[in-house]
Amino acid sequence: MISEGQVFLGQSDRGEVPGVIKNGIFQIKSRVENDGSLIMPTHIARKNIKKKIKKIAPKEITVTDALSRFDDAKEGTEVSIGKGIWVKKWSIKGIRPSLGKRTINDLALVKIGYEFIALNLGKSIYEPVFDAYRNILAGNNISPDVYRIDYLRGPQYLPFHGVGIEQASPYVIVQIRLFGWLAFRVHILKISIKGIRYYYTHDLENKEEFIGKRA
Repeated sequence: MISEGQVFLGQSDRGEVPGVIKNGIFQIKSRVENDGSLIMPTHIARKNIKKKIKKIAPKEITVTDALSRFDDAKEGTEVSIGKGIWVKKWSIKGIRPSLGKRTINDLALVKIGYEFIALNLGKSIYEPVFDAYRNILAGNNISPDVYRIDYLRGPQYLPFHGVGIEQASPYVIVQIRLFGWLAFRVHILKISIKGIRYYYTHDLENKEEFIGKRA
């Protein structure tokens, strides 16, 4: 998945928090706040609580009881887990790309564009005209004169990823969409194609995939 490992912002009742996509799921980055409190994903917090409770005298609270309190804690409510340990759970309501900097490496986008063109062309992808792009992917030469990438945004977040050939002539443009919002136009400046153009959509909400075509 192209979004794997990329930086996004999680939207929650306490504000936006940075995180990354890991195994297809958004996970906030652990960090220490100015007041000394810790913010971390729930599964990591649970492990840390277990470690801390083991260091506390057993008369205070057992590990089992502490974890039970943690698991039963209601969202938005501070709960005492043990001596000096308080937790408050909150959930991520949505995510958006962190657009303060480029979130995807050019090489990854060119690779996706090249491979999607290959799916459209079949064996024609081995023609010498594609050598410049193969050199880029092999890391031998970065040639901005043979490609250009536009970093764009859609109107809103939507639960889908997509890729398709937006333009076939006078040169190919492959459009890549992440979460419906983050959009990239990969201009393959030295290549034009003819015939049917395909596009692919991954519906994240219904976990369905769709392949369409246009003349």
